Amino acid sequence: MDTVTQHHRPSAVDVARCLVGIAYDEQEDLLSKSEDDDYKKEEVQPAIDHLKLQKLVYLAQALRLAAYDQKLFDEKIEAWSLGPVIRSVYQEFKPNGANIIPKEQGSCVGIDNETKDFLRQIWLEFGKYSSIQLVNLTHRHSPWQVAREKGVPIDEEGMRVFYKTLLQPSTDAEPDSIR
Repeated sequence: MDTVTQHHRPSAVDVARCLVGIAYDEQEDLLSKSEDDDYKKEEVQPAIDHLKLQKLVYLAQALRLAAYDQKLFDEKIEAWSLGPVIRSVYQEFKPNGANIIPKEQGSCVGIDNETKDFLRQIWLEFGKYSSIQLVNLTHRHSPWQVAREKGVPIDEEGMRVFYKTLLQPSTDAEPDSIR
């Protein structure tokens, strides 16, 4: 049962902004632990562009549905040629084009700590992959495939069921079986 009411659920844009903020926070944490002073911290940016952000927001929704039987946000996810897309996130970050999203566009304001921790786990698991790797990953998953074939939004129940099976431990799967 979805215990988070619609009124307390963040928007997809809020989730996206928080993921951008987390990406920069995690990068800064890594740099602060590094003893290599050959580069300046302000010059290092996490590789998060609009395409990658879309896939991360999709995976966050999918894994929230699978792990907790809860939606993270209410917006529909469309099956575009380069994978899952949330139209509101597309409109918000479209001005960046294919460039890295600037730190100033990241913020977890209005996101509760539990959701922020969940999004941090999404970043830690999937942030290491390039945009194209994430496109390829989502293209291999049936929720996008079915929606793309039918020309309809990605079905939330289909996402829940598909990703729940990937979260189940399996003896013949890779250790990180989501891939």
